[in-house]
Amino acid sequence: MIIRDETRINQIEEKKMEGKIMENTGCEKCLADSRIEKLSKALELALAYLDYPEMREGYIQSRLREALRKYGV
Repeated sequence: MIIRDETRINQIEEKKMEGKIMENTGCEKCLADSRIEKLSKALELALAYLDYPEMREGYIQSRLREALRKYGV
């Protein structure tokens, strides 16, 4: 069941990348789960940068924005 859900999420993501479907179509739960997963990855990346206190705040903020863009959030 989990594998099938992940496959469905991947299919929706691929179609979104190709511009074939809008974000409001398809399984709403799958899209919500996908968005949560993307946010989780972006936040995980941003938190990893906080482990480096020598980095300036502006750099960390720019990396967080980049991560959010990368994961389409």
